[in-house]
Amino acid sequence: MTVWYRPSGRLHLLEQLINGLLKKVQHSKKIPMPRSNPLDRDLYPSIEASATGHHLTNDGHSIYWETVGVPDGIPVIFLHGGPGGGLSPSFRRFFDPSHFKVLLFAQRGCDKSKPHGSMENNTTQHLIRDIEALRKLHNIDKAIIFG
Repeated sequence: MTVWYRPSGRLHLLEQLINGLLKKVQHSKKIPMPRSNPLDRDLYPSIEASATGHHLTNDGHSIYWETVGVPDGIPVIFLHGGPGGGLSPSFRRFFDPSHFKVLLFAQRGCDKSKPHGSMENNTTQHLIRDIEALRKLHNIDKAIIFG
């Protein structure tokens, strides 16, 4: 059983309740709770980007992108959270790099894209145009959209 651990709050009370019930049922001592990030156990090993770059738009933005995986792998386009989110090296670990080609990019105004924090020319339609431009730049016909 996996229970998220927090030293205080509702989850701590849940941990106490579960451990109390298990103690009664199993007549055993307190079960230690995991203190590491549970995602670390379930993702592929860390991997460096195989290529990085910037896509320059015609309206003053520079979109940072990176790829991981095999060049002829199943294409995946990764969309990070937002607004204001960004990329994390752990995002590269969601897909098996021996089977997939993953394109990750920092959306307008986010992370390594420039200008940082800009809301000018930053709408859903701009995001769609950026995805299309990056898809064409990387010769991707069809892709899994993930995020």
